Amino acid sequence: MSKDVFQRKEVKYLLTLEQYETIRQGLVGHMQPDMYGRSLIQSVYLDTPDRSIAVRYDGKQVYKEKLRVRRYIPANSNVVPAADCDAVFVELKKKFKGITYKRRVHVNEGVAGALMLADKSYLDALDAFMPARSVLSEPARTAKSVQIASELVATRDRYEGLCPSMLINAVRVAWEPVGASDANIHSDETAGIGDVRITFDESIEYADLQHISREAAAQDFGSCFEVPSHRLLEDGLVLMEVKVPGAYPMWLSELLSFAKAVKSSYTKYGNAVRAHLSGTEAAA
Repeated sequence: MSKDVFQRKEVKYLLTLEQYETIRQGLVGHMQPDMYGRSLIQSVYLDTPDRSIAVRYDGKQVYKEKLRVRRYIPANSNVVPAADCDAVFVELKKKFKGITYKRRVHVNEGVAGALMLADKSYLDALDAFMPARSVLSEPARTAKSVQIASELVATRDRYEGLCPSMLINAVRVAWEPVGASDANIHSDETAGIGDVRITFDESIEYADLQHISREAAAQDFGSCFEVPSHRLLEDGLVLMEVKVPGAYPMWLSELLSFAKAVKSSYTKYGNAVRAHLSGTEAAA
């Protein structure tokens, strides 16, 4: 079962291929790629027409937030039910004093469009677009999911004219502690027990979505994922993100020091907006 609530530090590093290989080798014995393997991660960021969310998130404010709809396309298709190939996560990501809080609901594209762009209530969107036979239907209607959706709606309502802003594509491999899948280490009951996760993103690309009207996206949200994209992160670089609830394990700190990995303030959405406005690609 996927986890829907996260509270953790998320620290980014821009790595050369040599640094990436050093760190990847150093993880062996401590961590392993998760069951999804090499996956395509697609994120549609929602924003106001003047991109006020991007401007705020890219600044030095103590509190930041962003809204996005994300889908995962794992190389191992056996881990995704065929009946829910249009499954997505609608996410609210907040950052306060260095701690990231993420809350999300697992629904389909129809619910995502109706909820975030057509101003429907969560339950009305479920009734209209998620049939009871869907494997997502029951977990989407739990009290926990309804409560998370109320936060999404409250955030949505603070931004007038919310619309698709930018598509970000990335090829990702996520690493988890050895044995995490067998121990269900990411469940609510075991959160914090070796709960370190590291992701490596390559081939990061972006596409401007402001040409897609709010109404069109509400009716066919899946079209936002199909827009041709342009290279954002230059060849030879890998974006690593360490996600941990507290302090780094000593072995990880030593590994990052040995690889000479340096923390980065790189944001995919912020850099994509700047690249689009400047007409450049492959921005490091």
